[in-house]
Amino acid sequence: MNIELKGCFIQVLPLIPQVVHMFGQVAASEDESVEVKAIIGKAIAQLWSQYGPQLQAVLDNMPSDIRNALATIMPN
Repeated sequence: MNIELKGCFIQVLPLIPQVVHMFGQVAASEDESVEVKAIIGKAIAQLWSQYGPQLQAVLDNMPSDIRNALATIMPN
């Protein structure tokens, strides 16, 4: 990752809990399409592959329904 991208990531890092929570709300929604949920599932899986321990800490602080919804849309 180049220096410019690292700087962008550092600015976004504090927002990850909010982004993951919003992803969870979409995952839990019965009104959202399967396609959108699949995209979110891939995004969460990518975050997990790179930042597993940090993401686990975020997920541990979320309501169980949000955690469960995210778990159902993550690819295996």
